[in-house]
Amino acid sequence: MLIFGSPIIRSEAFYGVNSKEEIAKTPPNSTIYMEFSRSTLLLIDYAISSQITLALKAKSLLDVIYCANIGSTYIIVEEDLAKKAQEVAQNYLFDAKIVVEICSESQIEEFALQGIDGVIFDDAIIRS
Repeated sequence: MLIFGSPIIRSEAFYGVNSKEEIAKTPPNSTIYMEFSRSTLLLIDYAISSQITLALKAKSLLDVIYCANIGSTYIIVEEDLAKKAQEVAQNYLFDAKIVVEICSESQIEEFALQGIDGVIFDDAIIRS
């Protein structure tokens, strides 16, 4: 299980971006984070063509499927979508990892028992 943003272990940070200029300001080999939507498709395409690792926030199961097909490395979901997203990811052998947003360490065990690929605390996302 992947754990991002835990105060106990070190993990990579995700850089929240909203523009090409913000992407340019991130450290080399960074993972960038943004919400998946039709309005961010050009920026997502830019990141993919620049071979930048993507963590995309999906708000629906359809978004999860699109994010996987686009080439996202991580698909960030809220708790209520985690189990369905993970089932679809396993069924279709997604390369992307399903990562659920959490606010408490006690949730790590809960999502581990559900077979979720990973969890992320808000502290793991550096927002500009």
